[in-house]
Amino acid sequence: MKTAHARATPLALSCVAALLAVAGCGSSSEQQSTAAAADMKAQVTQVCRNASASFDQLSLPTSQDEAVKVQREAAQIFKNATGKLNELKTNTDLPADYKSWIGAYGQLSGLNSKAAEAFKKSGITSDQAIQAGQEWEAQAGKANDLARQAGLTGCVVGKSKS
Repeated sequence: MKTAHARATPLALSCVAALLAVAGCGSSSEQQSTAAAADMKAQVTQVCRNASASFDQLSLPTSQDEAVKVQREAAQIFKNATGKLNELKTNTDLPADYKSWIGAYGQLSGLNSKAAEAFKKSGITSDQAIQAGQEWEAQAGKANDLARQAGLTGCVVGKSKS
């Protein structure tokens, strides 16, 4: 099973420049709204970059105990990032997919914890561990689809990044 580190490679930059170019069109209130949305996306992308940097600091596990530790650390990284995302003031005109994405992204923490418990209880090659990994990948795929729909390509994680 892939580790959280292998699944969460460095995140790509979001396309904020294109949004800023669009901000030059329309009325003053439209410009402010578009600029606020661009600023919000930049803040969200920064949270994702910080999480990615934390994932990059995780070591590849060489034992079952280390795999449990890495999964728990990954769960904490996702939990912290989700908390920071929820703290952002989202009163801008972001796509509806944004809140759905945060919900899907936030579930990854619990799935990392579930994997850690499966690793500890049954071993890293057990059916429970494999199932936990598959659940994580499926949820990451949902979160990634929503991130792309919301224009948050810098917040795509795991194998389904491309």
